[in-house]
Amino acid sequence: MEFDLDNEEKICSSVEPDLVDSERVKFDVNRRDFLEVEIEADSLGSFRGSLNTATKLVKLSSKIIGDFNE
Repeated sequence: MEFDLDNEEKICSSVEPDLVDSERVKFDVNRRDFLEVEIEADSLGSFRGSLNTATKLVKLSSKIIGDFNE
């Protein structure tokens, strides 16, 4: 997934500790001109859950950091 955000660096450092690899899922978080989150899962259910988690964390972090900057 790629997220085009105003504060990629802050959001990346905010969500990265929560996107922890497990036996079933691996995360890779990178910051370029956008925030990139790669998910590798051993099943569709694990992928769906990880996708939802990553999306919600990025959305929440973006909202909170945006609110603090205003």
